[in-house]
Amino acid sequence: MKMFWVLTLVGILVAGMGSREGAVAQTRVPQKVMKYLESHSFQDLVRRYGNMTIELSVPSREARYLDSLPYRLEAGFRVQVVATTDEQNARNIYRQVKHLQLDSTYLVQEQGLFKVQVGNFTVRDSARKLLDQLYYAGFKDAWIAPATIHITKKVKVPPAPSDSIYFAIQVMATHSRSKAEETAQTIRKKWNLPVRILAEGNLFKVLAGNFREETVARQQLQYLREHGWPDAWLTQLLPN
Repeated sequence: MKMFWVLTLVGILVAGMGSREGAVAQTRVPQKVMKYLESHSFQDLVRRYGNMTIELSVPSREARYLDSLPYRLEAGFRVQVVATTDEQNARNIYRQVKHLQLDSTYLVQEQGLFKVQVGNFTVRDSARKLLDQLYYAGFKDAWIAPATIHITKKVKVPPAPSDSIYFAIQVMATHSRSKAEETAQTIRKKWNLPVRILAEGNLFKVLAGNFREETVARQQLQYLREHGWPDAWLTQLLPN
């Protein structure tokens, strides 16, 4: 949902060369565009672009608000427990339903009614299980109703570079630094593996290996379990 302004080049120039409170400031023309306009003579700009129309789009306040939400709004279905003009009654029922922790619970005010709704379903049949749960919880008059629902936005997380993590085998965790150092030394000599001791709180963890491939790490893990460290397990670590 956006608001649009159509501005002629002359309008931009007048606003840009005059008051900063003009139309250009309101439409938030990018600084790069303003520098370009200010670096050319008025006659040159009119000659080049005088017959052109520039359209600038700025998201409305509502669009910016919706974009900031962790969810998007869609048409769907919710289980509606009550719709009443009695606000206090609706609030009491809302607290009772929310206490059940069956799904997301909402108190919605629409057209003079206070509605207690539960869940966010894109398909009506998907709400039936929740409807049954509410029925057996004592809300026997609940029903499935069309509603504007919240759909969680998918956050795109860039994949970590392949060299950002590695697999290691945690051989043991002990309160004794000397025991951890002795174990580390044994593994270094016997299997020629890189070993580090990681101190966390009052524990000293002995970590063996630096494997990029999980299959290789698991082969070594099995070998260590068979030769004296049956409680060893695989973990992933970030490089120092």
